[in-house]
Amino acid sequence: MRRANNFYLLAAYALLSAICGRPVLAHTAILSDRQMVHESRHIVVAVVEGAQARWNPQHTLIFTDYILRIEDRLKGNAPARITLSLPGGTLDGETHTTSLDVQLVPGSRYLLFLGDLGQPTLEPVTGAQRGIFREAAGSTALLEFGDFVAAVRGLAARVAEHPEPGDRILKASGGARPSLPAKDYDPATIPEKNRSLADPASEPAEVPPPPWTSRFETGGAPRDGASLRSIRDLYVYQYEPPASIAFDNFPKTSPYSPHDQYQMAYWNVYAKNLFRVVATPSSTWAFGNGVFDLAGFPANNQMIRQFGSGWGSTTLGITWTRIVDGKIVEADIALNPAFSWTLDERVSTRTNQPASFQHTLLHELGHAWGLQHPWETQDVWWDSVMNYAPQQYRLARLLTDDAIAARRAYPGLAVRDGALSAYSTQDALNSNHPTYVRIFPSRSVVQAGESFSVTNSLKVDNTGSVRLANPVIEVYLVPQRFSFSGSIFLKSIRYAATVNPSTTTRLGINTLTVPRSARAGTYYLAFFLRDPTDARQGNNSAWSNHDVTVVVTR
Repeated sequence: MRRANNFYLLAAYALLSAICGRPVLAHTAILSDRQMVHESRHIVVAVVEGAQARWNPQHTLIFTDYILRIEDRLKGNAPARITLSLPGGTLDGETHTTSLDVQLVPGSRYLLFLGDLGQPTLEPVTGAQRGIFREAAGSTALLEFGDFVAAVRGLAARVAEHPEPGDRILKASGGARPSLPAKDYDPATIPEKNRSLADPASEPAEVPPPPWTSRFETGGAPRDGASLRSIRDLYVYQYEPPASIAFDNFPKTSPYSPHDQYQMAYWNVYAKNLFRVVATPSSTWAFGNGVFDLAGFPANNQMIRQFGSGWGSTTLGITWTRIVDGKIVEADIALNPAFSWTLDERVSTRTNQPASFQHTLLHELGHAWGLQHPWETQDVWWDSVMNYAPQQYRLARLLTDDAIAARRAYPGLAVRDGALSAYSTQDALNSNHPTYVRIFPSRSVVQAGESFSVTNSLKVDNTGSVRLANPVIEVYLVPQRFSFSGSIFLKSIRYAATVNPSTTTRLGINTLTVPRSARAGTYYLAFFLRDPTDARQGNNSAWSNHDVTVVVTR
């Protein structure tokens, strides 16, 4: 396809056009093409003339300055040459990476979505990597660079002439802001020596009671021959992780405590003592002091005092890391208070709703010990907490890719564990990111006593180190997602399949019959992987998306 009729191909083209070699590590808000344009003060075509690493004036963070020659302006009035300062770089024997790291290649031509050039931020490129589009060499691109530029120019004109309410991204307002104050910034803080450590507790899981019958229906093998797949060794971490990480955690008075410790404990299921917490956290935060710190929700002016640059417009969370001699010696994590946050996954897994605290922190903790995004260096078909999944699938779950990465970095822990998802992932044409495929009922309205089927597949990840033979999955109707209260049991299915370690499999659900005694109402589909010996019961449950329901009538 040399010329596209559809101009809304931003994401597809970004992945086809050989984007820079060092993508972002951040969690950013999910933006539509119109939102990308709206959030950008400038959209330009530029050639990179040079790059130079430097310390910021506070000597707290290394930046790389890129000199850009502007060739075309699609939005805004950028001068002929600009200096784009991106966080991250190597200088004086240290390497600094941040969750916003992006590298540009000198001599290359880019289309760039940029913020306010007069207001330095840690995210000068809108959406970080998603706002950088490099001209592809040769004829490998789906869309010619010139055609793509023309498409963006037209979209920018339409957004300016006909703005829509959805062009603005969701930000916090009123009481939606987190009540946790960020730690006071004090660059002179010296970490205390020999602080005592406390292991984080495990988050309690809701487990449905055993069903009223022990009758099993026998399920078949995975739905297709390619569904049982190994993802061994496809994870990426670039630097040597610390032997164990002791974090300055949230204070007990925080509304998000102990959920920060729960996410650390989750990683510890697969890598014993990967994370610990200090008994008495420091009340100050200073990147560069050797302390692994959960900084909370620092305000924009605090970020400016610390780094000379404020929050970016789309950044949910940032992880800063210091690397010396190839080893991570410090990692700090902060979340953006400009966004609304929630602990309720019923809310956070709905489009354009507040962000999940648990999922974002779980993701950033992966970066803290060195894990990168799997799609940075390869075409990804599999699931991972390190993916940039659509919001409906941003669950606080570690999957096979995450678990085997943790075990490879911190070997020696044997565990039996499986994770169940009410969706599957598959390879996406012309994209390094996977496609997420939801399940849904064949009929949205079913009378009590009647039957329906489920379209698409469940996904079972073997996140443990032993085989899961003949898994048993129970199927329910529930009035509320993430709860089995008031559930209606439909069936138990024992599958004739073995899910080996480091693999994931797709399992189908055939006919389901609603009991004649079922009360009328609107229900969600719920599933439970019944395995009493499973190490973490909290990832054995799965729920249909918020917009996938079954209405039972009588």
